[in-house]
Amino acid sequence: MKNLALLLAFALIFASPMLGQKKGTPISLGNIWLTYDYYPAAPQGFKFMNDDRYYSAIEKGVGIVKYSVETGEKVETVVAIPGISSDFSYEFSGDEKAYFSKSNIEPIYRHSTRESVSASYLDGKNGAALAEGLLVSNATFCPTDNNKIAFVYENNVVLREVSPMKITQVTQGGNAGKIIHGMPDWVYEEEFGFADALKWSPSGKYLAFYTTDESRVKMWNMPLYPGENYTMSYDFKYPKAGEDNSIVSISIYNVETGKTVTADVGTETDQYIPRIKWNQDGSQLAVMRLNRLQNQLDVLMVDPETGSSQTILTEKSETYIAEATDDKWHFLKSGEGFLWLSEESGYKHIYHYDMSGKKIGAITSGEWEVEKLLGVDEDSETVYYTSTEVSPLERHLYKVKLNGKGKKQLTTEAGTHSITASPNMTYFMDTYSN
Repeated sequence: MKNLALLLAFALIFASPMLGQKKGTPISLGNIWLTYDYYPAAPQGFKFMNDDRYYSAIEKGVGIVKYSVETGEKVETVVAIPGISSDFSYEFSGDEKAYFSKSNIEPIYRHSTRESVSASYLDGKNGAALAEGLLVSNATFCPTDNNKIAFVYENNVVLREVSPMKITQVTQGGNAGKIIHGMPDWVYEEEFGFADALKWSPSGKYLAFYTTDESRVKMWNMPLYPGENYTMSYDFKYPKAGEDNSIVSISIYNVETGKTVTADVGTETDQYIPRIKWNQDGSQLAVMRLNRLQNQLDVLMVDPETGSSQTILTEKSETYIAEATDDKWHFLKSGEGFLWLSEESGYKHIYHYDMSGKKIGAITSGEWEVEKLLGVDEDSETVYYTSTEVSPLERHLYKVKLNGKGKKQLTTEAGTHSITASPNMTYFMDTYSN
Protein backbone atom coordinates (compact mmCIF):
# COMPACT_ATOMS: atom_id res chain seq x y z
CA MET A 1 0.00 0.00 0.00
CA LYS A 2 3.00 2.37 0.26
CA ASN A 3 2.57 3.38 -3.37
CA LEU A 4 -1.18 3.90 -3.25
CA ALA A 5 -1.09 7.70 -3.21
CA LEU A 6 1.27 7.75 -6.16
CA LEU A 7 -1.06 5.68 -8.28
CA LEU A 8 -4.08 7.66 -7.24
CA ALA A 9 -2.36 10.85 -8.31
CA PHE A 10 -1.63 9.26 -11.66
CA ALA A 11 -5.16 7.93 -11.97
CA LEU A 12 -6.86 11.21 -11.16
CA ILE A 13 -5.05 12.93 -14.02
CA PHE A 14 -7.16 11.06 -16.53
CA ALA A 15 -10.30 10.77 -14.41
CA SER A 16 -11.48 14.35 -14.84
CA PRO A 17 -15.04 14.15 -16.20
CA MET A 18 -14.48 16.80 -18.89
CA LEU A 19 -11.14 15.62 -20.31
CA GLY A 20 -12.79 13.87 -23.23
CA GLN A 21 -14.95 16.85 -24.24
CA LYS A 22 -14.38 18.49 -27.61
CA LYS A 23 -14.18 22.25 -27.18
CA GLY A 24 -16.94 24.19 -28.85
CA THR A 25 -19.08 21.10 -29.47
CA PRO A 26 -22.74 21.65 -28.62
CA ILE A 27 -24.18 19.14 -26.16
CA SER A 28 -26.41 16.56 -27.83
CA LEU A 29 -27.55 12.99 -27.29
CA GLY A 30 -25.31 12.03 -30.18
CA ASN A 31 -22.07 13.31 -28.72
CA ILE A 32 -23.00 11.95 -25.28
CA TRP A 33 -23.94 8.40 -26.29
CA LEU A 34 -22.57 7.84 -29.80
CA THR A 35 -19.19 9.55 -29.89
CA TYR A 36 -18.70 9.70 -26.08
CA ASP A 37 -17.30 13.23 -26.23
CA TYR A 38 -17.85 13.72 -22.49
CA TYR A 39 -16.28 10.49 -21.28
CA PRO A 40 -13.04 10.85 -19.25
CA ALA A 41 -9.86 10.21 -21.17
CA ALA A 42 -8.17 7.00 -19.99
CA PRO A 43 -5.61 4.46 -21.20
CA GLN A 44 -7.25 2.15 -23.73
CA GLY A 45 -7.05 -1.54 -22.90
CA PHE A 46 -5.64 -0.85 -19.41
CA LYS A 47 -4.59 -4.04 -17.58
CA PHE A 48 -2.43 -4.45 -14.49
CA MET A 49 0.34 -6.97 -15.11
CA ASN A 50 1.13 -9.93 -12.86
CA ASP A 51 4.03 -8.42 -10.90
CA ASP A 52 2.02 -5.30 -9.96
CA ARG A 53 4.84 -2.97 -11.06
CA TYR A 54 3.57 -2.49 -14.60
CA TYR A 55 0.41 -2.13 -16.59
CA SER A 56 -0.29 -2.64 -20.27
CA ALA A 57 -2.37 -0.48 -22.56
CA ILE A 58 -2.94 0.17 -26.24
CA GLU A 59 -0.99 2.94 -27.94
CA LYS A 60 -2.67 3.80 -31.21
CA GLY A 61 -0.46 3.09 -34.20
CA VAL A 62 2.14 1.34 -32.02
CA GLY A 63 0.73 -1.77 -30.33
CA ILE A 64 0.40 -3.16 -26.82
CA VAL A 65 2.73 -1.16 -24.60
CA LYS A 66 4.07 -1.79 -21.09
CA TYR A 67 4.21 1.14 -18.65
CA SER A 68 5.63 1.64 -15.17
CA VAL A 69 2.95 2.08 -12.53
CA GLU A 70 5.19 4.28 -10.38
CA THR A 71 6.22 6.73 -13.10
CA GLY A 72 3.62 6.25 -15.82
CA GLU A 73 6.50 6.09 -18.31
CA LYS A 74 6.66 3.68 -21.23
CA VAL A 75 8.94 0.69 -20.53
CA GLU A 76 8.69 -1.29 -23.77
CA THR A 77 6.43 -2.26 -26.61
CA VAL A 78 5.21 -5.75 -25.75
CA VAL A 79 3.58 -6.38 -29.12
CA ALA A 80 4.22 -4.16 -32.13
CA ILE A 81 1.05 -3.71 -34.17
CA PRO A 82 1.63 -0.64 -36.39
CA GLY A 83 -1.95 -0.47 -37.63
CA ILE A 84 -3.54 -0.95 -34.21
CA SER A 85 -6.62 1.14 -33.43
CA SER A 86 -7.81 2.34 -30.05
CA ASP A 87 -10.71 -0.15 -30.05
CA PHE A 88 -8.40 -3.18 -30.43
CA SER A 89 -9.23 -5.89 -27.87
CA TYR A 90 -6.64 -8.18 -26.29
CA GLU A 91 -6.24 -10.55 -23.36
CA PHE A 92 -3.05 -12.05 -21.93
CA SER A 93 -2.59 -15.65 -20.86
CA GLY A 94 -1.91 -16.32 -17.18
CA ASP A 95 1.86 -16.28 -17.71
CA GLU A 96 1.65 -13.19 -19.98
CA LYS A 97 3.61 -15.03 -22.68
CA ALA A 98 0.65 -15.24 -25.06
CA TYR A 99 -2.37 -13.15 -25.89
CA PHE A 100 -5.68 -13.19 -27.72
CA SER A 101 -6.55 -10.59 -30.31
CA LYS A 102 -10.20 -10.18 -31.20
CA SER A 103 -11.87 -8.74 -34.29
CA ASN A 104 -15.24 -8.82 -36.11
CA ILE A 105 -16.93 -8.56 -32.73
CA GLU A 106 -20.70 -9.12 -32.82
CA PRO A 107 -22.88 -8.56 -29.73
CA ILE A 108 -25.29 -11.32 -28.72
CA TYR A 109 -26.98 -9.82 -25.67
CA ARG A 110 -25.82 -7.16 -23.20
CA HIS A 111 -22.50 -8.78 -22.23
CA SER A 112 -21.93 -11.69 -24.59
CA THR A 113 -20.27 -11.50 -27.98
CA ARG A 114 -19.00 -13.70 -30.75
CA GLU A 115 -15.82 -12.76 -32.58
CA SER A 116 -12.81 -13.89 -34.55
CA VAL A 117 -10.08 -14.82 -32.07
CA SER A 118 -6.39 -15.46 -32.71
CA ALA A 119 -3.79 -16.66 -30.21
CA SER A 120 -0.28 -15.21 -30.53
CA TYR A 121 2.88 -16.02 -28.59
CA LEU A 122 5.60 -13.64 -27.45
CA ASP A 123 8.33 -16.30 -27.52
CA GLY A 124 8.12 -16.68 -31.29
CA LYS A 125 5.98 -19.80 -31.25
CA ASN A 126 3.52 -19.89 -34.13
CA GLY A 127 0.06 -18.70 -33.19
CA ALA A 128 -3.23 -19.45 -34.89
CA ALA A 129 -6.84 -18.43 -35.31
CA LEU A 130 -8.94 -20.53 -32.94
CA ALA A 131 -11.44 -21.29 -35.70
CA GLU A 132 -10.34 -19.98 -39.08
CA GLY A 133 -13.03 -17.79 -40.62
CA LEU A 134 -15.51 -18.56 -37.81
CA LEU A 135 -16.83 -16.58 -34.86
CA VAL A 136 -16.41 -17.99 -31.33
CA SER A 137 -17.29 -16.89 -27.79
CA ASN A 138 -15.74 -16.99 -24.32
CA ALA A 139 -12.21 -17.89 -25.42
CA THR A 140 -10.05 -18.49 -22.36
CA PHE A 141 -6.47 -19.71 -21.87
CA CYS A 142 -5.72 -22.64 -19.58
CA PRO A 143 -4.11 -20.94 -16.54
CA THR A 144 -1.09 -23.29 -16.50
CA ASP A 145 -0.62 -24.06 -20.21
CA ASN A 146 -1.13 -21.30 -22.77
CA ASN A 147 -1.15 -23.91 -25.54
CA LYS A 148 -4.62 -25.01 -24.39
CA ILE A 149 -7.60 -22.77 -25.05
CA ALA A 150 -11.29 -23.36 -24.35
CA PHE A 151 -14.04 -21.56 -26.25
CA VAL A 152 -17.63 -21.89 -27.39
CA TYR A 153 -18.58 -22.48 -31.00
CA GLU A 154 -22.19 -22.93 -32.12
CA ASN A 155 -23.34 -23.60 -28.54
CA ASN A 156 -20.74 -26.29 -27.83
CA VAL A 157 -17.61 -26.17 -25.68
CA VAL A 158 -14.41 -26.80 -27.63
CA LEU A 159 -10.85 -27.36 -26.39
CA ARG A 160 -8.09 -26.32 -28.78
CA GLU A 161 -4.40 -27.11 -28.47
CA VAL A 162 -2.53 -24.68 -30.70
CA SER A 163 0.71 -26.54 -31.51
CA PRO A 164 0.59 -29.26 -32.52
CA MET A 165 -3.02 -28.56 -33.42
CA LYS A 166 -5.58 -30.70 -31.65
CA ILE A 167 -9.30 -29.96 -31.37
CA THR A 168 -11.54 -31.71 -28.83
CA GLN A 169 -15.28 -31.12 -28.81
CA VAL A 170 -16.06 -31.28 -25.10
CA THR A 171 -19.85 -31.18 -25.52
CA GLN A 172 -22.36 -32.42 -28.05
CA GLY A 173 -25.90 -31.39 -28.88
CA GLY A 174 -25.58 -27.63 -28.69
CA ASN A 175 -28.47 -26.10 -30.60
CA ALA A 176 -29.58 -22.45 -30.68
CA GLY A 177 -32.84 -21.97 -28.83
CA LYS A 178 -32.58 -25.39 -27.19
CA ILE A 179 -29.27 -26.41 -25.61
CA ILE A 180 -26.46 -23.95 -24.84
CA HIS A 181 -23.11 -25.12 -23.48
CA GLY A 182 -20.60 -22.67 -22.00
CA MET A 183 -22.83 -19.62 -22.42
CA PRO A 184 -25.71 -18.18 -20.39
CA ASP A 185 -29.21 -17.58 -21.71
CA TRP A 186 -30.80 -14.13 -21.83
CA VAL A 187 -32.08 -14.31 -18.25
CA TYR A 188 -28.73 -15.17 -16.68
CA GLU A 189 -26.87 -12.59 -18.70
CA GLU A 190 -29.38 -9.83 -18.07
CA GLU A 191 -30.33 -10.52 -14.45
CA PHE A 192 -27.08 -12.01 -13.08
CA GLY A 193 -24.77 -9.90 -15.22
CA PHE A 194 -22.30 -12.41 -16.63
CA ALA A 195 -21.42 -14.14 -19.89
CA ASP A 196 -18.30 -16.14 -18.97
CA ALA A 197 -19.90 -19.53 -18.31
CA LEU A 198 -16.56 -21.40 -18.62
CA LYS A 199 -14.21 -21.69 -15.60
CA TRP A 200 -10.79 -23.37 -15.64
CA SER A 201 -9.57 -24.80 -12.33
CA PRO A 202 -6.35 -23.14 -11.06
CA SER A 203 -4.30 -26.22 -12.02
CA GLY A 204 -5.81 -26.45 -15.50
CA LYS A 205 -6.92 -30.02 -14.83
CA TYR A 206 -10.65 -29.27 -14.93
CA LEU A 207 -12.97 -27.10 -16.98
CA ALA A 208 -16.35 -26.27 -15.43
CA PHE A 209 -19.17 -24.94 -17.58
CA TYR A 210 -22.87 -24.12 -17.63
CA THR A 211 -25.35 -26.06 -19.73
CA THR A 212 -28.65 -24.30 -20.35
CA ASP A 213 -31.73 -26.09 -21.66
CA GLU A 214 -34.08 -23.37 -22.89
CA SER A 215 -36.30 -25.71 -24.93
CA ARG A 216 -39.42 -24.96 -22.88
CA VAL A 217 -38.91 -21.18 -22.77
CA LYS A 218 -41.36 -19.29 -25.00
CA MET A 219 -40.28 -16.98 -27.80
CA TRP A 220 -40.66 -13.21 -27.63
CA ASN A 221 -40.75 -10.86 -30.58
CA MET A 222 -39.10 -7.45 -30.39
CA PRO A 223 -39.19 -4.95 -33.26
CA LEU A 224 -35.92 -3.19 -34.08
CA TYR A 225 -35.59 0.15 -35.86
CA PRO A 226 -32.35 0.07 -37.88
CA GLY A 227 -33.53 2.56 -40.51
CA GLU A 228 -36.09 5.25 -41.07
CA ASN A 229 -38.75 3.37 -43.02
CA TYR A 230 -39.00 -0.25 -41.86
CA THR A 231 -38.59 -2.29 -38.72
CA MET A 232 -36.80 -5.59 -38.26
CA SER A 233 -38.22 -8.49 -36.28
CA TYR A 234 -35.97 -9.98 -33.58
CA ASP A 235 -37.11 -13.19 -31.89
CA PHE A 236 -35.49 -14.63 -28.78
CA LYS A 237 -36.28 -16.83 -25.78
CA TYR A 238 -37.72 -14.64 -23.04
CA PRO A 239 -39.49 -16.05 -19.97
CA LYS A 240 -42.01 -13.59 -18.57
CA ALA A 241 -42.82 -13.56 -14.86
CA GLY A 242 -44.30 -16.89 -13.77
CA GLU A 243 -43.44 -18.65 -17.04
CA ASP A 244 -41.00 -21.51 -17.55
CA ASN A 245 -37.33 -20.66 -17.11
CA SER A 246 -34.42 -22.53 -18.61
CA ILE A 247 -33.14 -25.61 -16.79
CA VAL A 248 -29.51 -25.00 -15.87
CA SER A 249 -26.87 -27.58 -14.92
CA ILE A 250 -23.15 -27.45 -14.18
CA SER A 251 -20.68 -29.89 -15.72
CA ILE A 252 -16.99 -30.50 -15.01
CA TYR A 253 -14.67 -31.81 -17.72
CA ASN A 254 -11.42 -33.56 -16.78
CA VAL A 255 -8.87 -32.45 -19.38
CA GLU A 256 -6.54 -35.36 -18.62
CA THR A 257 -9.08 -38.19 -18.85
CA GLY A 258 -11.73 -36.65 -21.10
CA LYS A 259 -14.41 -37.57 -18.54
CA THR A 260 -17.31 -35.20 -17.79
CA VAL A 261 -19.40 -35.28 -14.61
CA THR A 262 -22.54 -33.32 -13.74
CA ALA A 263 -22.53 -31.40 -10.47
CA ASP A 264 -25.26 -32.39 -8.03
CA VAL A 265 -27.23 -29.19 -7.50
CA GLY A 266 -30.33 -30.94 -6.18
CA THR A 267 -33.49 -32.27 -7.78
CA GLU A 268 -35.27 -28.91 -8.14
CA THR A 269 -35.01 -27.55 -11.67
CA ASP A 270 -36.96 -24.31 -11.19
CA GLN A 271 -34.02 -22.52 -9.59
CA TYR A 272 -30.97 -20.42 -10.46
CA ILE A 273 -27.22 -21.04 -10.42
CA PRO A 274 -26.03 -17.40 -10.38
CA ARG A 275 -22.30 -18.08 -9.89
CA ILE A 276 -19.65 -20.80 -9.84
CA LYS A 277 -16.06 -20.48 -8.64
CA TRP A 278 -13.12 -22.79 -7.95
CA ASN A 279 -11.74 -22.84 -4.44
CA GLN A 280 -8.15 -21.80 -3.75
CA ASP A 281 -6.45 -24.99 -4.99
CA GLY A 282 -9.03 -26.28 -7.48
CA SER A 283 -9.92 -29.30 -5.39
CA GLN A 284 -13.58 -28.25 -5.25
CA LEU A 285 -15.98 -26.20 -7.35
CA ALA A 286 -18.15 -23.81 -5.35
CA VAL A 287 -21.68 -23.36 -6.67
CA MET A 288 -24.26 -20.76 -5.65
CA ARG A 289 -27.83 -22.08 -5.77
CA LEU A 290 -30.72 -19.62 -5.53
CA ASN A 291 -34.41 -20.54 -5.34
CA ARG A 292 -36.80 -18.90 -7.79
CA LEU A 293 -38.31 -16.69 -5.07
CA GLN A 294 -34.74 -15.45 -4.54
CA ASN A 295 -34.96 -15.58 -0.76
CA GLN A 296 -32.67 -18.56 -0.13
CA LEU A 297 -29.08 -18.82 -1.34
CA ASP A 298 -26.97 -21.93 -0.79
CA VAL A 299 -23.25 -22.52 -1.29
CA LEU A 300 -22.43 -26.04 -2.47
CA MET A 301 -18.92 -27.52 -2.67
CA VAL A 302 -18.64 -29.99 -5.54
CA ASP A 303 -16.13 -32.83 -5.98
CA PRO A 304 -14.84 -32.43 -9.57
CA GLU A 305 -14.18 -36.18 -9.90
CA THR A 306 -17.63 -37.43 -8.90
CA GLY A 307 -19.96 -34.39 -9.08
CA SER A 308 -21.15 -35.05 -5.53
CA SER A 309 -21.84 -31.94 -3.47
CA GLN A 310 -22.15 -30.72 0.09
CA THR A 311 -24.04 -27.62 1.20
CA ILE A 312 -21.83 -25.59 3.54
CA LEU A 313 -23.78 -22.34 3.81
CA THR A 314 -27.42 -21.32 3.55
CA GLU A 315 -28.59 -17.73 3.69
CA LYS A 316 -32.30 -16.91 3.98
CA SER A 317 -34.31 -13.70 3.88
CA GLU A 318 -37.94 -12.85 4.58
CA THR A 319 -37.90 -10.63 1.50
CA TYR A 320 -35.15 -11.33 -1.05
CA ILE A 321 -31.41 -11.81 -1.29
CA ALA A 322 -29.49 -9.17 -3.22
CA GLU A 323 -28.00 -10.10 -6.58
CA ALA A 324 -25.13 -12.58 -6.43
CA THR A 325 -22.06 -10.95 -7.97
CA ASP A 326 -18.48 -12.08 -8.60
CA ASP A 327 -17.22 -10.34 -5.46
CA LYS A 328 -19.83 -11.92 -3.16
CA TRP A 329 -17.25 -14.56 -2.21
CA HIS A 330 -13.48 -14.76 -2.00
CA PHE A 331 -11.58 -17.96 -1.19
CA LEU A 332 -8.38 -17.37 0.76
CA LYS A 333 -5.24 -18.79 -0.84
CA SER A 334 -4.16 -20.08 2.56
CA GLY A 335 -7.15 -22.41 2.59
CA GLU A 336 -8.33 -20.84 5.83
CA GLY A 337 -11.86 -20.22 4.69
CA PHE A 338 -13.58 -17.64 2.54
CA LEU A 339 -15.06 -14.15 2.73
CA TRP A 340 -18.76 -13.69 2.10
CA LEU A 341 -20.85 -10.58 1.44
CA SER A 342 -24.20 -10.69 3.21
CA GLU A 343 -27.08 -8.40 4.19
CA GLU A 344 -27.98 -10.51 7.22
CA SER A 345 -27.64 -7.49 9.53
CA GLY A 346 -29.80 -5.33 7.28
CA TYR A 347 -26.70 -3.83 5.69
CA LYS A 348 -24.26 -5.49 3.29
CA HIS A 349 -21.07 -6.46 5.11
CA ILE A 350 -18.10 -8.83 4.85
CA TYR A 351 -18.03 -12.02 6.92
CA HIS A 352 -15.30 -14.61 7.39
CA TYR A 353 -16.23 -18.33 7.23
CA ASP A 354 -14.12 -21.45 7.53
CA MET A 355 -14.30 -24.08 4.77
CA SER A 356 -16.95 -26.06 6.63
CA GLY A 357 -19.29 -23.06 6.52
CA LYS A 358 -18.85 -22.04 10.16
CA LYS A 359 -18.85 -18.29 10.66
CA ILE A 360 -15.60 -17.00 12.17
CA GLY A 361 -16.84 -13.43 12.48
CA ALA A 362 -17.84 -10.14 10.87
CA ILE A 363 -15.02 -8.16 9.26
CA THR A 364 -17.09 -5.00 8.72
CA SER A 365 -20.21 -3.71 10.48
CA GLY A 366 -22.29 -0.56 10.85
CA GLU A 367 -25.25 1.30 9.38
CA TRP A 368 -23.68 1.55 5.93
CA GLU A 369 -22.95 -0.91 3.14
CA VAL A 370 -19.94 -2.51 1.53
CA GLU A 371 -20.31 -1.83 -2.17
CA LYS A 372 -17.57 -4.14 -3.44
CA LEU A 373 -15.09 -6.62 -2.00
CA LEU A 374 -11.91 -5.93 -3.99
CA GLY A 375 -9.56 -8.56 -2.62
CA VAL A 376 -7.19 -9.63 0.14
CA ASP A 377 -3.47 -9.15 0.75
CA GLU A 378 -2.95 -12.38 2.67
CA ASP A 379 0.64 -11.60 3.66
CA SER A 380 -0.59 -8.68 5.74
CA GLU A 381 -4.06 -10.19 6.34
CA THR A 382 -5.65 -7.05 4.93
CA VAL A 383 -9.02 -6.81 3.17
CA TYR A 384 -9.75 -4.05 0.65
CA TYR A 385 -13.25 -2.87 -0.20
CA THR A 386 -15.34 0.12 -1.21
CA SER A 387 -18.31 1.30 0.85
CA THR A 388 -20.93 3.96 1.51
CA GLU A 389 -19.70 4.72 5.04
CA VAL A 390 -19.04 8.40 4.32
CA SER A 391 -22.38 8.92 2.59
CA PRO A 392 -24.90 6.95 0.52
CA LEU A 393 -24.02 9.43 -2.25
CA GLU A 394 -20.31 8.53 -2.17
CA ARG A 395 -18.11 5.44 -2.59
CA HIS A 396 -14.69 5.24 -0.93
CA LEU A 397 -11.84 2.76 -0.69
CA TYR A 398 -10.99 1.20 2.68
CA LYS A 399 -8.73 -1.42 4.16
CA VAL A 400 -9.25 -3.51 7.30
CA LYS A 401 -7.60 -6.52 8.91
CA LEU A 402 -9.17 -9.98 8.60
CA ASN A 403 -10.01 -9.76 12.30
CA GLY A 404 -12.04 -6.59 11.69
CA LYS A 405 -9.50 -4.24 13.30
CA GLY A 406 -7.44 -1.38 11.91
CA LYS A 407 -9.97 0.00 9.43
CA LYS A 408 -8.65 2.92 7.40
CA GLN A 409 -10.17 5.08 4.65
CA LEU A 410 -7.79 5.37 1.68
CA THR A 411 -9.58 7.80 -0.63
CA THR A 412 -10.38 11.32 0.52
CA GLU A 413 -11.70 13.24 -2.49
CA ALA A 414 -15.48 13.64 -2.14
CA GLY A 415 -17.39 11.65 -4.73
CA THR A 416 -17.75 8.17 -6.18
CA HIS A 417 -14.53 6.18 -6.50
CA SER A 418 -14.42 3.19 -8.84
CA ILE A 419 -11.40 1.05 -7.99
CA THR A 420 -9.40 -1.40 -10.09
CA ALA A 421 -6.90 -3.35 -7.99
CA SER A 422 -3.59 -4.87 -9.09
CA PRO A 423 -3.28 -8.67 -8.67
CA ASN A 424 -1.35 -8.48 -5.38
CA MET A 425 -3.31 -5.51 -4.01
CA THR A 426 -0.24 -3.23 -4.14
CA TYR A 427 -1.68 -0.59 -6.45
CA PHE A 428 -5.14 0.67 -7.31
CA MET A 429 -6.44 2.63 -10.23
CA ASP A 430 -9.08 5.09 -9.08
CA THR A 431 -11.58 6.57 -11.51
CA TYR A 432 -13.88 8.95 -9.69
CA SER A 433 -16.68 11.38 -10.27
CA ASN A 434 -17.60 14.32 -8.05
